[in-house]
Amino acid sequence: MKHSFLTLSLTAVLAISMAVPLHAQDVQKAHEQVSKALGYVVAKALMAGDSLTPGVPVESHATGFFIDRFGTMVTNHHVLEALGNYEPSTLAITVHMGDMYASEKRPAEVDFLDAMKDLLVLRVRGSFGHQFNHVRREFAYQSDITLAQTPVYTMGFPEGYSYMTGDGKINAFDGPSGHFYLWVTDMQFKAGQSGSPVYLQDGRIVGVVKGQERGFAQNNFIIPFRYVTRLAGPGYFGPTEVVDKSGDDIIAAMTPEPARIKVYGSVPASSVERRTVNRTFESANLPCTPSEDLMWGVEAAEGWIIDTSTIKTSVIQKAAKALFSGIEAVSQKAFQLKAKLENAGQCVRNPSGRVIDEDVPASLNVGVTYTELREITVPKQRLLYEAAYAGDAIDLDILPEGVTDVKAMLSLGGNMEVALSLDGNNPDFGLVAKGDTLQLRPESGWLNRLRRFEDGGEVIG
Repeated sequence: MKHSFLTLSLTAVLAISMAVPLHAQDVQKAHEQVSKALGYVVAKALMAGDSLTPGVPVESHATGFFIDRFGTMVTNHHVLEALGNYEPSTLAITVHMGDMYASEKRPAEVDFLDAMKDLLVLRVRGSFGHQFNHVRREFAYQSDITLAQTPVYTMGFPEGYSYMTGDGKINAFDGPSGHFYLWVTDMQFKAGQSGSPVYLQDGRIVGVVKGQERGFAQNNFIIPFRYVTRLAGPGYFGPTEVVDKSGDDIIAAMTPEPARIKVYGSVPASSVERRTVNRTFESANLPCTPSEDLMWGVEAAEGWIIDTSTIKTSVIQKAAKALFSGIEAVSQKAFQLKAKLENAGQCVRNPSGRVIDEDVPASLNVGVTYTELREITVPKQRLLYEAAYAGDAIDLDILPEGVTDVKAMLSLGGNMEVALSLDGNNPDFGLVAKGDTLQLRPESGWLNRLRRFEDGGEVIG
């Protein structure tokens, strides 16, 4: 009996002692796999011509992570929004393979996006045959998480740090008003950590870091990963993996380019208003007065700034020894015009001080022209959503606030695009707008019919 007790006790002790290391090993394994899948995303562009600083380079950063071996990377859409009013044709995205100091850098292109959910899917270019390290391809969902109990983890590249990990819990499956799709976590996020993966101890991805609620440091948000799978299509992350029947090796077989649905809308965006300002400044000496140094101040109007590159001056009139020296103390708020008045000739006085011969008084008239700018908000057409589309019903919820003039297109590859009706009158592919939601309820089989072409490229209905 004693022996039996000792055996049970030892078994229990071994079970307990092994349980903790196994859990720790799982977490460590997950950390290692995720860390190899991370990238530091750098977006660069030039400011647009209708911005306050046209042509000026801008840059933003975020964390991203690979979700397949073909170079598909997930990050936040606001890495592009942070660039401001930039010229789209100048956009260049680079991914540092590893951390921000990594010497290996690869160019990337936007593949899919959802500005409404703050998601961006990049296609990172690799050399022929290159395979990218990626996170586990089994993703976790809400049913895998118990609120305030299930541990979750993250890692990324916050500003000021080369690398940082964190852990915490999911506290709610509903975000604040207008952002109900977000999950609330007690993990603390810093700038630059946006786009980092959030995962379980077994490495399954739960979501993508979005950021912190202003004024409430304890409320941080993640975007559930199901919205990423919606963007890229079920199972579509680059080429489809198929099993070669002649052996056990998995080979890559390229699938056809998926159909894509694109939603555009006019959203409030910054632009610039310009106006030309013409001003004149003049001054004159009296006879027999000493020389005078002049400084005329020019200030921008309230709410406007001066485009300093446009300042032009001209001397309209001058007499005697008047001299215009130019401009100084130039800023976007003000500048100064510098001049000097000095009479010509001599002023002769008699012993009593009376002027008997006057000098020639100096006078000066200077004109200045410059452009004033002010930032204004105007509607601009933006791509709000681009996703793979397999012909199924979809709901595009929570359009950005203030969006107008919504348009939707269906791209079938190449140069072929079909406009989607927004009034729902087209029975094949009507897109119905309801408040801040777009609903697509296609007729069965319509996508296949749409893919058929005549010799001349016409669509057969």
